[in-house]
Amino acid sequence: MTKGLYTKSLGNYLKNKSKLLLAEGISEGIEEGQQQILQDRYARGLYDEYGKDVNILDIDEVFGNVGLAGESVLAYFGLRPFDKNLNTDEIRKAMNIGFASSIIQSGVQHSLKNALPSKFRNGDNFRDFAQQVKSDRTVTSLIGKHFEDLDDQSHLELFYNAFRNGITDKQLITSMNRLKG
Repeated sequence: MTKGLYTKSLGNYLKNKSKLLLAEGISEGIEEGQQQILQDRYARGLYDEYGKDVNILDIDEVFGNVGLAGESVLAYFGLRPFDKNLNTDEIRKAMNIGFASSIIQSGVQHSLKNALPSKFRNGDNFRDFAQQVKSDRTVTSLIGKHFEDLDDQSHLELFYNAFRNGITDKQLITSMNRLKG
């Protein structure tokens, strides 16, 4: 049972870690795609309008960034509905590099640390996490076993006390059968 719980915890950890890495990778890839689109446009002499006042919550800029993100995703798949002159191969390459570098930086490097001997690691890694989960499962199992034994002991004490008070086994069985019915 403990091994099954450990395996389930390990599976949940890996599933959550994969989702996090995927989200980070996609986000970084889209950002690199946006930058590549801007570089491509600047190389063609198309510049943003910088003459307007700076505002921290400029709705036009928010929608512009969302639109640029969407445009980079479309360009990744070779689609150019808004700018027919985009170099989609360069955008795809930039997005792939962004995706891969994000996964390597945030996930793989951290996981590689787990391969080091414990004297070079702190307690913030997967190997220590797995060991802690295993220990916690063992302690939980022992506590459960203790309570099970304690419960059995209290049931036995009820019978022993009944016998000490002069109740016969026949009377006890009759009483238990009446309780069932």
